[in-house]
Amino acid sequence: MDVNTKQDDEAARWAEADPTSSLRDAGRHLAELKAFAQDYLEARVDSVKLSFKKFVVVMVFALVGLLIAGAMLATAAALLMIGLAQAIGALFDPPKPWVGYLIVGVIVVIGAPTATWFTLRHVTGLCCQNTRKRYDRKHALQRATNGRDVNQAAAENERARALEAEHG
Repeated sequence: MDVNTKQDDEAARWAEADPTSSLRDAGRHLAELKAFAQDYLEARVDSVKLSFKKFVVVMVFALVGLLIAGAMLATAAALLMIGLAQAIGALFDPPKPWVGYLIVGVIVVIGAPTATWFTLRHVTGLCCQNTRKRYDRKHALQRATNGRDVNQAAAENERARALEAEHG
């Protein structure tokens, strides 16, 4: 059987085919396509749901871990302060633990906010200093590129307005 004969047989079969059977076949293929599309969409939705569930589980474990770490840190800090207070109280003859607790309590109540204040001032100062350096570099680049920077342009504009107001 040569290629031309095979093509002629297919053309004859198409010509003899019943149009209703072709429509039936198309409907069947369309239904199959619809089922496959629904399956694909359901799989995508399930994938998104699974990703969200995994995210929630990881976040819950992270929160539990943070709570445990915070509790451990608070316990360690309390034990350290209690130990220091007892050590200070043991220096007295006879031992006076209440004095140690009082001294450590005062140091913590006054020292923690003071240390926080100094730290914040230092960090804020560094941020401002870095910002000033960044703008100084930017203005130097403007002067090198344009012959003047934004501050010089504003000063020139202000002088021109003042002269205009005097003469105008």
